[in-house]
Amino acid sequence: MATTVIYIDPTAGNDSNTGTKPSQAIKTWAARTSKGSGTKTYPIRRGTVLDAAMVLANNETVRRYGDPTLPAPKVSTTSAFGLSGTDLAGATVQDVDISAGQRAININRGTNFKAFRCGVPRADRWHQPPALLHHPGHGPGAPAQLGAGQLLWR
Repeated sequence: MATTVIYIDPTAGNDSNTGTKPSQAIKTWAARTSKGSGTKTYPIRRGTVLDAAMVLANNETVRRYGDPTLPAPKVSTTSAFGLSGTDLAGATVQDVDISAGQRAININRGTNFKAFRCGVPRADRWHQPPALLHHPGHGPGAPAQLGAGQLLWR
């Protein structure tokens, strides 16, 4: 099955757009559900902040796009989890900074979930519990690994 790419630009996007190319990016995470079908990849524009609590489905990917001189996009929410999923298979998140009320990433069961080069805030810089993957055995300041992925403390 082909992958549908839906671009997200929280600054200049419009949820009425198709999302199928950067110039037609949607604005919000919620708008993605009505765009395309099948396996989806969601590039988020560099240098922007997406206010969302993202819930991933099987084989979905979240990544960055845009000007390489700009910082990674940030996903920020006051909800408990910035990115979550249950019984995920094959989902990937890469090159995106994530912060949330409790944990940046919370995956409850699944296989082959990958997180690559995702920044999460350190507990000593935020007034929250450590924003760490729900993955025991790692403390603040240490990179957490799940599968082949790596998280970076910012």
